[in-house]
Amino acid sequence: MAKVSDCEESRVSRKAAASAVLGLLSLVALVFAGIPAILLGAFSLNDIKASAGLKTGRGLALAGIVLGSIGSSVVVVAIPSVFLYYRLQADRTTRQAADDEVRHEAECRRNLEQIGQALQRYVKKQGRYPRDGVYGFGSTSPLGWRVALLPELGAEHAALHERFHHDEPWDSPHNKTLSDSAPLVYRCPSASFDPPGKAVYSAVTGPGTVFPGDHEPNVKDGTRPTDITDDPSQTLVLVETRDAGVWSAMDLPFDLLRKRVDSLHHGGYHALFADGTVQLLPDSTPLSTLNAMATRAAGDAVPPVPKRPLRTPR
Repeated sequence: MAKVSDCEESRVSRKAAASAVLGLLSLVALVFAGIPAILLGAFSLNDIKASAGLKTGRGLALAGIVLGSIGSSVVVVAIPSVFLYYRLQADRTTRQAADDEVRHEAECRRNLEQIGQALQRYVKKQGRYPRDGVYGFGSTSPLGWRVALLPELGAEHAALHERFHHDEPWDSPHNKTLSDSAPLVYRCPSASFDPPGKAVYSAVTGPGTVFPGDHEPNVKDGTRPTDITDDPSQTLVLVETRDAGVWSAMDLPFDLLRKRVDSLHHGGYHALFADGTVQLLPDSTPLSTLNAMATRAAGDAVPPVPKRPLRTPR
């Protein structure tokens, strides 16, 4: 009986047995065991068929082929699936970043439009633009125009206006405690500041501008609308910069500021004009054109500036 058993055991195809074992292993080792399991299973089926019944193990061979196929398919299906998943995630992130950029650009434009409307209300009430520096003509660190404009931006901002000591500079011990209280309307959503007391919308200041400051004693109380004899739709009032400095302080003169005029958005930066309109000026706008736009009564011609279409969020 022992000899019969040995004979029967010897008739089982070793390739079929190895295929079954590798098929089982392929559930863990995946393709590294799956492909050999499939190949050995196929070879053993051919051997069994050619042996005219001398070899058995067809079931083991088939099991090895099936299990090897399952193990290998995990790689064939899973790896492309993982790649596709991360590709879709990357595309989604890219689309989200693009959508955020368009949304921030639209919010930034609305901020500047809101500031422009507040300026128009201020001019209507006071008969002039606010000075960039609202106390002590000739002072070195007075409060800036953004503080003067607060009451025209709503009740909440009017309350902040009342908290300032208007007979002190912006960096006095008391007023400096308010320098981190910048209203969000003075900041583009694309900008991130730490500490949060910075602004991005700066007045165009200096001789001949709407905000001449100390440079023109005859308009020390602020520019009147009648002082703007150039085309208001071509006369700059405010521009968007990456950093306009502390929000409650005076702005830099335009000859220094223009070095900071820079885009927080793709291809351009926002500008507020004396007629209350907001335009997105291209980054490529020549300096000579900006200088012509900066003056209020120089009579200089402003070359046409190509306007990029304003984008709206989806």
